[in-house]
Amino acid sequence: MNLEFIGSIFIIYGRFLLYAFSSSMESPVRISQSGKIRGRITERVAGFPVEEYLGIPYAAPPIGANRFQRPREHVPWTDTLNATKLPPACYQGEINAGYIKLHMPEFDMNYQNEDCLFLNIYVPKSLEKNVSYAVMFYIHGGSNRAGMGAMLPGDILAAHGQIIVINFNYRLGLLGFLSSPQHNFTGNNGLLDQVAAMRWVHSNIHYFDGDRDRITIAGHSAGAGDVGLHLVSPLTKGLFRNAILMSGSPLAHWAMASPDQFPGSNINATILQYALDVADIRTIDIKDIKAIEIIFSTLLPFSVVPYPAVVDNYFLTKYPRSSFQNGDFHGNKFLVSFTADESFGPLLGPDFKIDFPGYLVRYEPFYPTICNFKDTLISVYSDIEDPGRRLVEAEADMLFYASIIELSDLLSDSDVKPEVNVFEYDIKMPKPNQANWEAVDHGEDIFYLFGIPLIGSTLQNFTEKDIEASELEMTLYSNFVKTELFSMDGLTRLGRLYNEQHRSYCRMYFDGNNVTFGHFQNFRKSKMEFWNEVEEKKQTSCDKASKANKNYFDIYFLYSLYITVLFLKYIVQ
Repeated sequence: MNLEFIGSIFIIYGRFLLYAFSSSMESPVRISQSGKIRGRITERVAGFPVEEYLGIPYAAPPIGANRFQRPREHVPWTDTLNATKLPPACYQGEINAGYIKLHMPEFDMNYQNEDCLFLNIYVPKSLEKNVSYAVMFYIHGGSNRAGMGAMLPGDILAAHGQIIVINFNYRLGLLGFLSSPQHNFTGNNGLLDQVAAMRWVHSNIHYFDGDRDRITIAGHSAGAGDVGLHLVSPLTKGLFRNAILMSGSPLAHWAMASPDQFPGSNINATILQYALDVADIRTIDIKDIKAIEIIFSTLLPFSVVPYPAVVDNYFLTKYPRSSFQNGDFHGNKFLVSFTADESFGPLLGPDFKIDFPGYLVRYEPFYPTICNFKDTLISVYSDIEDPGRRLVEAEADMLFYASIIELSDLLSDSDVKPEVNVFEYDIKMPKPNQANWEAVDHGEDIFYLFGIPLIGSTLQNFTEKDIEASELEMTLYSNFVKTELFSMDGLTRLGRLYNEQHRSYCRMYFDGNNVTFGHFQNFRKSKMEFWNEVEEKKQTSCDKASKANKNYFDIYFLYSLYITVLFLKYIVQ
C-alpha cells in the first residue's frame, strides 16, 4: 500500500480527533433533571477557562395565564438546550433598563421580554476528576423594578475565585411584586421566582460539579434585602448554607409593606380597583402595563422599592424583624457589607442642587415618630459642615446603614450566635465630574467584585490600582464562599467577628497607592443609636405628625384617584 496514502489517512484521522476534542472543549454538554444543556467556554482570565451555561429556564414562562401567578415548574426538554447566549432581561421598560446600561454599556434596551425566567451558570473549567466547587447564588439589585442577572458578568469571579457563580432573572415591578389579596393578586412573585431558581440550583448543581451543601446566597441593594427575607422564609430552609448581604437589609423601611396597609397588600386597593375597572392588567399588552406602572409610581407615595414584600402566610409568615428578634432564621455564617458612603451621586445628575434637609422630606412618612422631621435632621447632623455631606450621610443612614447595623446586631446576638462579618468597602471608583461631597457611591463595590476593572469598561478609566482592589475583593468574597472565612488566604480570619458588644468591622481602603485593611468599632455610633431609637419607637406615633400626614394623605388620595382614572382611560384607548 502506498505509504503516502497511509500517511494521508492518519493525518485526516488525527485532524478528525482534534476537531472532535476541540468541539467538545468549546461546547461542553451537561445533563440536568430538565434535560441536556450545551454551553460554551470562555477565558478572560488567562489560564483559567470557564464553562458558561446561559439562559437555562428554571420555571415556566410567566406569560398568558401564568401572568401574576406564582412560578410553575418548567416542562423538561427533549433536545439538547443551546445555552450559549445571554437571555433577555425581564420586561421593565426603557427607563428602568437604563439601570442595566450603567452596568452593561453594550446592553440593547429592546432586549426585554415577559418570558424571562432564566439563570446563568459559570463553572471553572477543571482537568481534575471529581472536583466539587462551592457556589455563589447572586440576586441582582435595582429596587426590585430594574436590572437583570447578567448585567455584571459571572465568569471573571468564577475564574479568579474558582467558585461557581450563578446569576438569574426574576420578575420585576408590577409583574413581580404587585400584592392585593382583595383583587386576587397574591404578591411576592418575584421572591418566589428566586425560590424557584434556588430549588433548581439545589437539585441540579451537582451536574455542574457544584456542591449543594456549600451554596451561599448573595445579593446587592434590594437584592440584599431579598436575601434577608430568604433567611426567614419557611420555603428556603435547606436550600443554602451561608449568606452575603451587600448594601441592603430586610429591616430597611423600603423592604416590607407597611403594616397599616390591608393585610398582604402593598398598594392602595381603591386606586388599583379603578385601574382594573378600566383595563384588566392580567391580559392587556405588556407595554400598557408598563405605562400603568409609571403612573402608579408617580401617584403613589414615594418609596425606593415601589412594591415591597408582604406577609402572605406563604413566603413570609411574619414580619422579618420579629423573626430575627426571636432567632427564627436560617443560615450558618454571614457577611454583611456596605460602601463608605452609599450615596446616589450618579443618579442625582450633575445639575442636582443640594437641599438639606428638604430633599429628605420624602422619607418622612416612614418615620412618624419624628415630630419635627426637618428640624430633627438639622440637629442630628449639625456636626457635619458641608451640606452635601450632610445630605449624603443622612440619606445613607435612613436607607442603608441603620438597618444593616440593626440586622448585624440581631444576627450576632441571637441564641445560636452565628458568625457575622461586617465589611466596609472604601475604594472610590474613577468617575468624571464627581462632586466634592461624593465619595464611594452605592453599588460601586459590585463592579470590583465581578472583575470589571480586569476587563475594562467604556464608562470608567480603571487603573492598575483598581485592578488590584478588584482582585483583592474577589479573593475575599470567594474565600468566604469556599471556606466560610472572611479571609485573604482562606485560613486566617481578617479582623474580628461582629457582635453587639464591640461591633467590630473591617474596612478596605487606599493608603496612598496601596490597598489597606483597617479594623474599627462602632460604625457611626451616635447616628446609629439615634436611628435605632427611632425604630424602637415605631409602635408609638407623634400626634401632630400623624394628623398632618393623615390630612395630607386624604388630599393626596383623592387627587390620585382622579388623575389615575383620567390617565388609565387615555392609555387603553
